[in-house]
Amino acid sequence: MIKFKKKLALLLTGALILGIMPSLAYTTQYTGSYDYSVTSATNFSKRMNYVKKDWTAPVISLNGSSYISILVGASYVDAGATAYDSVSGRVTVTATNTVNTRVAGKYVVKYTASDAAGNIAYAYRTVEVKAPAVTQPVVTQPSAPTYPTTSTTNSTSASISTSTTASTSTAGQSSTLATSTADATMKKVYLSSFSNISGSLKEFTGSIGAGSSVLTLSTSAHDFKVGHGIAIKSAGNNKETNYWLITTVKAVDGNKLTLSTNASTSASGVMVLHDDTKAVNSAISSGNAIYYFDIPQMNIKGLSLKSNAIYDGMGKAVLNLPVIYSSAPWVQSMVSAEDQTNITFRNFTLDGGKTRGVYANDQVGVSLLLVLDSTKIKVQNNTFRNNGYISINLQSKVNDILIENNTILNTDIGIMAMPEWLGNLYLENAVFQNNYMDGGTSEGISIVSGMRENPGYAKNITIHKNVIKNKLANGIQYGSRTSNIVISENDISKCNNGISSIDPNLEKRDNMTSTNADIIKNKVYNNKWSNFVLDGTDVYVANNEISDGNNVLVLGRLFIDNVTVDSNKFINTSIALSPAIHIYNLKNGNIKNNVFVIGSTNNFNAAIGTENGNVVSLSLTGNDLGGMRILDLYKVTTLALLDQKY
Repeated sequence: MIKFKKKLALLLTGALILGIMPSLAYTTQYTGSYDYSVTSATNFSKRMNYVKKDWTAPVISLNGSSYISILVGASYVDAGATAYDSVSGRVTVTATNTVNTRVAGKYVVKYTASDAAGNIAYAYRTVEVKAPAVTQPVVTQPSAPTYPTTSTTNSTSASISTSTTASTSTAGQSSTLATSTADATMKKVYLSSFSNISGSLKEFTGSIGAGSSVLTLSTSAHDFKVGHGIAIKSAGNNKETNYWLITTVKAVDGNKLTLSTNASTSASGVMVLHDDTKAVNSAISSGNAIYYFDIPQMNIKGLSLKSNAIYDGMGKAVLNLPVIYSSAPWVQSMVSAEDQTNITFRNFTLDGGKTRGVYANDQVGVSLLLVLDSTKIKVQNNTFRNNGYISINLQSKVNDILIENNTILNTDIGIMAMPEWLGNLYLENAVFQNNYMDGGTSEGISIVSGMRENPGYAKNITIHKNVIKNKLANGIQYGSRTSNIVISENDISKCNNGISSIDPNLEKRDNMTSTNADIIKNKVYNNKWSNFVLDGTDVYVANNEISDGNNVLVLGRLFIDNVTVDSNKFINTSIALSPAIHIYNLKNGNIKNNVFVIGSTNNFNAAIGTENGNVVSLSLTGNDLGGMRILDLYKVTTLALLDQKY
């Protein structure tokens, strides 16, 4: 039976609803005319011409293997592909190649070919760029810390080496290192190196009374200034820092320094440091491993990472921030790399101290890690937790960044790239992979671009094999000026939306210039509103498992063109209020070879439907509808139905 909302008038626009499969009498399979009839309160019959059209896409053949593995730094020249079409013959293949041999990760080379009828085919090659094997440093700690009188080293401080030798040692501690060729010229900064505030390595002695904020140094010939960090042995009350008091200098008067924090206990003739590396390492060697920013309101920036260095927390160093009051500046950072290059930051824990304000989604807090105007950055194997703002914040101009194997718990946004706030800025060549995110507010991964008058852009982005769940906004969101993005093999659940390419409250249709988005092999399920909300041009959605949500897949909430939805599995075990594939504004779309699975008692409203928009050309081919109603379509100019399975 075929039902028409407006009988003939609606028929002529090509918009219709199919309930069960109608009886069609074709004069031939593809060309000529056919009769159809409608059974309703008023019988209706008509003959329509059916014009033959080529719906078969070209076949693309890769030159070489579909999977290639190379080492970081090796050259890569793509072997290309060829394509043949049954009607047009040999056709041109266009390759989109985002492989960055300087950053480890999995990259996808996308091949596109189209025939004279406009049918489009895609093929893919995976190129994995692997880092050389690196053996983690083996550190043997002494049974108890000792403190020398010199200012150049400490028996419990970690080794810092700028040479290319494979082993280093200091008194009381040895570190055996196996480094890769890529790491050999980089400075090794193990456990922690937090000398950023003043850069001084000088040591002093001093005395302070319990409850006092005035430290008396043994000499006036010191180099402390207002705002400098300072670490005072035995003046704190926290055993996790081995009773070091770590704070900042508020005022200087000769040999008397006024601190931002009162001493908890009296200390006389004790070590006073600019560089709190030794304080942290002292705590670590005693079995403790926590560094506290002892500043109630974070009015200074935290730890600054410098170029050409590996910062390794060894899985022990924990940077902890106490509760920040609602008046604190939320744009500050606990750790930052600003205008730097060639940095690895790994094996740390950064704890924001549950820096949440009194409002439900108050962004009071700090960025745990800020990367600003920097290149060649690796963020690996860290834990970020308990923060009211962003865990990893990428701002301004950021290029060549790898963020992998991190755990992000109970924070606002897990990874956020903001190349657009100041206009004409960018994020390029980024890989976010194998990260685990659970809980907190806002997005798991958010790329903000294209929302303002002078928007920045993001391109060559890979988001691969992340687990994201229990976020109050999107699991993954990318903005309207994002191009060449691959989102693959992620597991996203229990967020507001799973994967979204827009924020319809901020973005406009005129800005929808995102292109070349490949969303493949993801598992997206049990999200509150929509599992997918996609806009842009040249969007390929394939081999995903998508289940249970109000809308399972939304296309063209603002505008989408040249979208292919291929070989996905749509599963519904709970009641859905909208069609599985919900279309708004679409220019050209091809929905093919998808499988729809429903539970024993619940249904999608329909498999595929349109609403409140305009669909120019839509092709539905070879979909397995699992026994449900096939279509709920409205305002479709050109519709092609081929080989559906009911």
